[in-house]
Order: sequence, then C-alpha cells, then structure tokens
Amino acid sequence: MDVRKELQALGYVHAGAIRPIDSGNSCKPDFNLEVPGYVVFAFVVADRIRFIGTTGKGLKKRVGAAASALKGIMENPTGHPLDNFKRFAPAVIKANQEIEVWARESSASEYQTEKQDLSLKYKPDW
Repeated sequence: MDVRKELQALGYVHAGAIRPIDSGNSCKPDFNLEVPGYVVFAFVVADRIRFIGTTGKGLKKRVGAAASALKGIMENPTGHPLDNFKRFAPAVIKANQEIEVWARESSASEYQTEKQDLSLKYKPDW
C-alpha cells in the first residue's frame, strides 16, 4: 500500500513540503495549511517515511526551522552537529526532490506516544 494512503487512513494530511530551489542548491518550506498546537508529523521522500517528529508550537514554525537548518548546512557543510536528518536530507534537496510533510494535530498528553507508535510501524531512518 502507498505510504501516503496509509498516513491518510491514520488521520494525517499533506500539509506541504520542503522544496528544492536554485536547482537543488537550497530549499524553502512551502505549506498547504498550518496545523496548530501539538502535532505529529512525518517527512516522506519518494514512497518512504524518512523522519517522524513532534512539535508543541505548530507545524509551520517547526518545519521552517528544519528547512532553515538544511539551508545552513548546504551553504556551509562544516561546523554543524549532524543528526541523521541533517546528514541525509541535503542529498534529497540536491537531487532536486522534495520532502513532503504529512501531519496530524494531537494533544499534549498523546503526541509523544503517537510519534513512538508511528516510528515503530514505519522505522524511519533519519
């Protein structure tokens, strides 16, 4: 089954993407909608969930920070502490591929558990 259909069945919506710009030399966040409050989100590349995250401050701010970090790494690849997302996501952008953002609003008491459940099911590698 297509991972996007699976996410939809779980109540996730396609909220936007981190898109390559300047022929893959940089990136920018692009949103279809804002998901406020506590959110569980997944970054999808091709047909695979690569990263699952959470935020308590709304999706736009969190994904904007991720895109900003990627831009910084792409502009100056040395001197940054690199977790798996920061290590592998720049190659996706450089290949001129987008990183889709799928999200679901949650609650303060449940969003961390929902992230763990999704991580166990999909085993993201970023």
